[in-house]
Amino acid sequence: METTKRKSKVFPVTTFIHDLPASLVPQPSLQPSSNGSRSAAKRLIFVGDVHGMREPLVRLLDSIKFDRKMGDHLVFVGDMVNKGNDSPGVIDLAMELGASAVRGNHDNAVLDAAGARRYRSGEWLSEAATRADDPVEASPRTPSSVACEQVAGNAAESAPHSDTTIKTAAALSARQLQWLSSLPLILRIDLRAERNSSLARIVVVHAGLVPGVPLDQQDPHAMMHMRSLVVENGVFAAAEDEGEEGWAAVWERAQEDLEQQQRTMVVFGHDARRGLQARKYSVGLDSGSVYGNQLSALILSCTENGFVQNVAQVETVQSVSTTSHDTSKSLSSI
Repeated sequence: METTKRKSKVFPVTTFIHDLPASLVPQPSLQPSSNGSRSAAKRLIFVGDVHGMREPLVRLLDSIKFDRKMGDHLVFVGDMVNKGNDSPGVIDLAMELGASAVRGNHDNAVLDAAGARRYRSGEWLSEAATRADDPVEASPRTPSSVACEQVAGNAAESAPHSDTTIKTAAALSARQLQWLSSLPLILRIDLRAERNSSLARIVVVHAGLVPGVPLDQQDPHAMMHMRSLVVENGVFAAAEDEGEEGWAAVWERAQEDLEQQQRTMVVFGHDARRGLQARKYSVGLDSGSVYGNQLSALILSCTENGFVQNVAQVETVQSVSTTSHDTSKSLSSI
């Protein structure tokens, strides 16, 4: 990690790792499709950094025919709020659709700004949403849980936030902020029940992971901010700058060294400069929609032959959606 850059504060974490219920993992349908194979009865839809842009999100879900009644489940990779013009609308839609999500660095900044604002005004979000000693789903006194406890003083001493972050924090209701604060840093999806899967699990995290470090030992700040890796004392450490290659390229090589049923695919966001990154064991979904590029989604479905991935995108222009064409492409099966 860069030593000259002060780390931003990690707003208290109530859940470090959350396991997606098995009932939400795609399974083959019992009904045969027109070509004789069984199609997916439900899908997992992973969506890249939305940044408060509700309209293109709605259009993306429409383009892939998202249907919660048919078992589709929505997963956000973080940075749901900030920069765009409708952060409250994005949170309301996520709550309405029963979505899962992980916390991103912009979500964290908004929570910290909201906490500071309410502290100064004599209010507080809620005891459950703001206590620094809330339980964390990690081993006691691990580096991750210690980092979450040591939040650099109380909310009144937070580092300065941008005007945009402060305005976003003020625009969100206490209910919306509490939902945002409840998000885990890691969402873990077990795939081992599917005999044809070449992976043990999918892990959703906002920015990235350090290869070789157990999930409950990953650094909370790094998981929301990292883009690359450096070698310190012979081991990998997270770095926030772009580096010569992203951390995901190193992750790919590390997974190839593992037994097939120990391999993990990471779905993440954060790195808009690299855009859509579709690899075998890592898929980066921040394609810079808030900067006028695409909003991207990874669609995970299941047939009798195993899991199948597809990517769908819709175009946006400088935080204002257009009626441009949607794109979709297939990735390899897993």
